[in-house]
Amino acid sequence: MITGPGQAGLVSLDEAARAVADLVGGFAPIEAFEDVGYLSGRLRAAADVPVSIIADPPTTVFDAALLVDVLVHAAERIATAARAVDPRADDWRAWDPEIAFLGGRAWSVRFESAPGGGELGLLIQLEGTEVTLVDRLDELDDDPVLG
Repeated sequence: MITGPGQAGLVSLDEAARAVADLVGGFAPIEAFEDVGYLSGRLRAAADVPVSIIADPPTTVFDAALLVDVLVHAAERIATAARAVDPRADDWRAWDPEIAFLGGRAWSVRFESAPGGGELGLLIQLEGTEVTLVDRLDELDDDPVLG
């Protein structure tokens, strides 16, 4: 655990993966990006929901308590993201959600099949439990991580 000023509770990519190992199955490193730590697996409580932890740069740290909270309460947290798209969104499971943790308290839900989404869906970015951005993903080049 990293305990510098303002960083209490923040952990490395490997420590974050260990913190959520009981909640995410099949965590495996993805080596598609140079100088980016990237782990991907599936939420055990809902195997159709992919989960990624992305460290860009590899020294990025994560709020372990937030990761655990989001994954334990995944249905509620994904519903919060879905309501940013449609306040009446009840059937977000049909939107093919994916969860990604981006460092600190930043995380996102990408809905591959959300209404009004672009070619690559809709990206909802959150800081803790607050929605900070709703982005229609029209092209891969627009994605700061994958582009």
